[in-house]
Amino acid sequence: MKQYREAIASLEKAIALDIHYLEEAKTDTDFDSIRELPEFQRIMKTTAPKTRIKADEYRHDFLTIVKHVIMIKR
Repeated sequence: MKQYREAIASLEKAIALDIHYLEEAKTDTDFDSIRELPEFQRIMKTTAPKTRIKADEYRHDFLTIVKHVIMIKR
């Protein structure tokens, strides 16, 4: 369960850095294992980040998020 929370938190932070990650996550099959979670559904309804965080405060790329999701699949 902790990995699910980490994947969701990472996705939210990535979207706050760059909104295009939201569109990628909507169709990327790597997210299939968490797609039905209420938290994921809530994020997918996002139209824009509520607060934009500075890239130098938190550097997280899409590959790291995918790694979290892949760990969940195992």
